[in-house]
Amino acid sequence: MLEIEIAHHSSAWGPDGLVPALADIASVGFKGIETGSDEVTKFEDRPAVFNEMLAQHDISFVGISACMGQLIGADMDEEVERAVNYARFLKATGARVLTLGAPEGPASPVTDELLPRLLAALDEIGRRALDLGVTVCLHPALGSLCETAREIARFMEGTDARSLFLCPDIGHLVAASIQPEKFVETYASRIRHMHWKDYRPRKKARKAAGKGGTVKAPKAEAERRAQSFAELGKGTVDFRKLVRALNKTGYKGWITIEIERPAKSPKESAAASFAYTEKALGLLI
Repeated sequence: MLEIEIAHHSSAWGPDGLVPALADIASVGFKGIETGSDEVTKFEDRPAVFNEMLAQHDISFVGISACMGQLIGADMDEEVERAVNYARFLKATGARVLTLGAPEGPASPVTDELLPRLLAALDEIGRRALDLGVTVCLHPALGSLCETAREIARFMEGTDARSLFLCPDIGHLVAASIQPEKFVETYASRIRHMHWKDYRPRKKARKAAGKGGTVKAPKAEAERRAQSFAELGKGTVDFRKLVRALNKTGYKGWITIEIERPAKSPKESAAASFAYTEKALGLLI
């Protein structure tokens, strides 16, 4: 039996929806919640208040998902300090996972000039967060500088395996034509957190060649594909095969279900994913 726990993300309730998200997610049966970085701005001076809100619903705080933003021309030092501040909040609230969405970029691949600076920034965030007892996981995503299998490999090969880890999002992997079960076996030692959503493709994604011959989907195409994300069991992802792969690799820890654009209400979406995870996959929640 996998030693995992299932959480649900608050993203579908919006940046100001923490209170209803806590109530809905707990009432459905989930024992953990992951939030966006907006909660840091609201509660960084009041971590005890934040913890009390969770305690009222008997729900654990798993971690924070944050976007690194567009680092082309951005102040890398500011991005590092912002991420480390998220880690401080996690330490203060007892959570242990900081998921960083890969930075957005143009349709062309990341340049050789930018890549070393970006990798160094990720390593610094990872090391400083680890000193606080927080694990930093990079989240490859559609429309980012870390979308394809080749790009993910570059980021993993260029960063410190002791302090920077991975949070694969199953929906994003499948949309990028990456097989989830093979991915978790390849990167088993780096995966410390996961996001689950299903994927229901509409039409075959159009591709555009970037510099150096790298095939890259434009941002608009990435957005179109993201609109095909769905509740668990409503798409093409073979989660049973994925569970077998996780069992083989011995994955331990939290998995967060994250449906940013639910087909129905956020609570109904969470209930549907809960039922699928519990009944179809046989995972104990």
